[in-house]
Amino acid sequence: MQLNAGAREYNMRYSQLINGLTLARIGLNRKVLSQLAIQEPYSFRAVITEARGALERKAASLGTRARAADGAIPQ
Repeated sequence: MQLNAGAREYNMRYSQLINGLTLARIGLNRKVLSQLAIQEPYSFRAVITEARGALERKAASLGTRARAADGAIPQ
């Protein structure tokens, strides 16, 4: 499974996933993320949730809630 496809299942673009992982300080490489998406979908969903949370915290700290409504940050 491509990571982009896995991220899209959760309404997130690949670039948002990678940015969110960096913000959340989750150091998983693409190979491990791909294996999680295929073999451990619940764990992959937890990683997506953490990445999304980090993006939302960054947006809130910048006062850019409007970006979330515009779709820049997935709901």
